[in-house]
Amino acid sequence: MNQGRFLATPVIESFRKELLRWNKQINLVSRQETQDRLTGLLVQCRAGLESLYPATGDISELGSSGVYYFDLGSGGGLPGIVWHALMCEKLPQVQSFLVEPREKRAWFLNRLRRIPNMPSFEVLNGRWGEVSCSGSSLNVSVSSVLISLKALYLPDSAVLSGLDIALGSCGSTFDNTPLKIVRYYPPEQKLDSATIQSLSLPHAGSPVSSGSFRLLHVGSSVVPLVQNGLEVASLIVSDYNLSR
Repeated sequence: MNQGRFLATPVIESFRKELLRWNKQINLVSRQETQDRLTGLLVQCRAGLESLYPATGDISELGSSGVYYFDLGSGGGLPGIVWHALMCEKLPQVQSFLVEPREKRAWFLNRLRRIPNMPSFEVLNGRWGEVSCSGSSLNVSVSSVLISLKALYLPDSAVLSGLDIALGSCGSTFDNTPLKIVRYYPPEQKLDSATIQSLSLPHAGSPVSSGSFRLLHVGSSVVPLVQNGLEVASLIVSDYNLSR
């Protein structure tokens, strides 16, 4: 991964400057070695999105039409802003929702919408499971749904229940629509029995009901993130097919 090239992206570089500017007032990232840590986090976020498709690294595989993206507990916008900006470069239509219950951080996220050439996104100020996209103009045709969590540990049951509340009143069509739940974890994370239980991961092939949605659990996996030959983080990915 070429860190310099990545940070030279105008939108991401403007985002980086905003994080550094407001970090002392709002505590968005660590205040120790902030610039170096932030650079590492930005690169890690990009690697996380691209690692979902390890064979090609091509995020355009997410879909040929509308993609709904939710970043839960978005905080300072990591990975939400990075994933949103990268997907908008590759995909025809992305509708992103950054979910943040803390008012100061929600204010900061809303401020990021002013960045020149920042693709449009929405901030949902509230807790997942209580916020709704009912006031948004949503696509009728949806290729996929993507949900990320970086520092928030919710079981799949809570994530899916919140999705029903968020999208329950929209008129979008879901028919075996691919849905990914992606969580960042420390390196060398294993998908052991304790982790499976804590995240309430069903057996592959199990049907799941959540309000108005019907889901089929395709499977779960651990994806390592490697930088310069070192494993720096892991993703736990849950794959579902979503219908209504």
